[in-house]
Amino acid sequence: DRLQYAVGSEQGQAFIVDWWKGWINAMGSELPETFSIAGKANGGYQAGLIATHCPGKIDKLLILAP
Repeated sequence: DRLQYAVGSEQGQAFIVDWWKGWINAMGSELPETFSIAGKANGGYQAGLIATHCPGKIDKLLILAP
């Protein structure tokens, strides 16, 4: 059901976080140990989720027009 993946739902948040964690892992050595992340609108929401769930990876967070 598409509604279970609505942005504000727990399943939606888990999907976003899992996707970004997978991307971070796939980048491997291409990413520095810690890095900055920025996002605007929904990207800001996602950046905030990633910073919350991967605090050891994110050294700076910039959210524009969340």
